[in-house]
Amino acid sequence: MTTVKKKMASAATIAVFLLCCFITASTGSQDDCVYAATGSSFTVPLRYKLKESDNLRWFKDTRIIFYRRQKQVTTGKNDDVDSTGSLKLTQLTKDKSGRYIPEVINEDGLNVGDLQSVRLCVLDRVQKPSVTMTCTDSDSVSFTCNAGQKDNTVRFEWTSAETQLEETGEILIKRAVDVVNTPVVCRVSNPISFAISDPVIQNCFTPSSQDDCVYAATGSSLTVPLRYELKESDNLKWFKDTRIIFNRRQKQVIMGKNDDVDSTGSLKLTQLTKDKSGRYRPVVTNEDGINVGDLQSVRLCVLDRVQKPSVTMTCTDSDSVSFTCNAGQKDNTVRFEWTSAETQLEETGEILIKRAVDVVNTPVVCRVSNPISFAISDPVIQNCFTPKEEELRLQIPQ
Repeated sequence: MTTVKKKMASAATIAVFLLCCFITASTGSQDDCVYAATGSSFTVPLRYKLKESDNLRWFKDTRIIFYRRQKQVTTGKNDDVDSTGSLKLTQLTKDKSGRYIPEVINEDGLNVGDLQSVRLCVLDRVQKPSVTMTCTDSDSVSFTCNAGQKDNTVRFEWTSAETQLEETGEILIKRAVDVVNTPVVCRVSNPISFAISDPVIQNCFTPSSQDDCVYAATGSSLTVPLRYELKESDNLKWFKDTRIIFNRRQKQVIMGKNDDVDSTGSLKLTQLTKDKSGRYRPVVTNEDGINVGDLQSVRLCVLDRVQKPSVTMTCTDSDSVSFTCNAGQKDNTVRFEWTSAETQLEETGEILIKRAVDVVNTPVVCRVSNPISFAISDPVIQNCFTPKEEELRLQIPQ
């Protein structure tokens, strides 16, 4: 994939370089790298109209790697250059990084002038990272993004549920209460690729809020904590909303089963289904029949995990293309987001409408999420608009 390293680069310019085998190009500055992936190919353009009688040399740094004089190739091979004299580099490896400089001498032996060089930087594609979690103290949790590459081109970003976080870097430290039942994901990228970790949910902290849902996935298990030190002589009831679902009185279980609670009196819920959503509230009375006080309840919201979405594309008119994200779930917990190439778009919702020229040869991806899961579509590339070769040439930055 190709992007242009420029503050105000146009989408059309970006489209040009997307044609170059996942290469990220600079604006033509002599100081900026043009990035390419190991194993890919790249053509270094000769920005000069070569005459048949001209002699052509290509340098890598200070070394001549191609020389054609009086139509005879004396260094390199004929197919090292194309019909325009541009240099063809294939099966790139890191040792092919360097500055590539053309030199043209006319039939009178005169140098035609300084021609634009390109500094090529060849990088490995990043690998899928993994996230490990550590409870650092009673309030915080530390997430570490483990990636194979750690050079200065690699960037770490973090997402918590549906929101991209401001923090960057290999380690993310959050208050545990801020990421309760929230999948945390690490995104690793470099200029030519990106990869996303599997989600990790913290287990350092159980929420105490009486108002917010504790989200759980269908089919999973959850223990609702009894935040009270139960005595052997105490009587225990658990309510779901207004209905008693567990009652142990004088050590005898008269509603529910013994293994519905653990040794602390916390309620064990297994094989969750949506009908188990509700507020779970404990009541403890001592041996004298006196209620020990209001104990913390938990409102449980059980959700299905989102399914992998698909994206369909429609050419809406001569200029625009409409992408529709087709997901099984459409309740108010589901969120739709869009990515074009490596960039998260501002638009949200099931339908994305873009100018076709802005997404030329650019994979568009839909991300569907809810508070307990997310899924990403396969990429779709628009076919409503194909730029003419001459238009592409004009869009290449000089």
